[in-house]
Amino acid sequence: MNLAIMEEGFKKAKKILRACNLFYTENYTKAVMFKPSKFSSDFFQASQGGDYRNLYQVAIINKDYDILLEDYSFFQFSCESYLNNEVKYRYAYYEVPSKFPTYEEFLYENNLFYIDCGEEFRQDYEQVIDEAKLKNAVTPVRYDYDESLHDPPVHSTSHLHLGFQNEIRIPSKYLLTPHAFVAFIVRHIYWKRWKTLMNDNKFCSIYYVKGECHYLNKTLFTSDEEKDFYIT
Repeated sequence: MNLAIMEEGFKKAKKILRACNLFYTENYTKAVMFKPSKFSSDFFQASQGGDYRNLYQVAIINKDYDILLEDYSFFQFSCESYLNNEVKYRYAYYEVPSKFPTYEEFLYENNLFYIDCGEEFRQDYEQVIDEAKLKNAVTPVRYDYDESLHDPPVHSTSHLHLGFQNEIRIPSKYLLTPHAFVAFIVRHIYWKRWKTLMNDNKFCSIYYVKGECHYLNKTLFTSDEEKDFYIT
């Protein structure tokens, strides 16, 4: 996958999020690039710890996200290449760790409507977020593709991590695009919205994206890995 395809996948990812009414904003404070160096050292340090709420808060404070969703969950996308032409991709979805109403629900609870006041009460809403109760559980999801770490069957080139601070690593026979990763999140995290939207042919046309993902050859996905369970 070259940078042009990465950029195109990112555009399509935003399109599907808007179709689901999940997209809130793109992070324009950082240069439009996909290098992992755009994220703060504080974030990567926090990611090594066991406190998910702290990790999330560090990311929000430092704007360590590419796309922020309406529920204040967020996405990160990065890629880099090595001198030997090996490549590394990382896409991540971080679920907001607290439970609170959407901005529109917050307005409605206060007898207000977005069409009348727009973003005027966003600061008050963010105070509600800060004081919200923690969820019982969260499910962050990360996709990694790293040819240099391929060690079958222990470590697949392409795989998904589900959850936080565990060893779940699900192999994939494809190199996913940002678009495909976002479609996966919509399907499994925002299931109720996805289920309703699947009745819309227009939405289905931007949801079914498996055909755009690159199939891994036998060097990157071996015959031993074929014998195991994986995402096809």
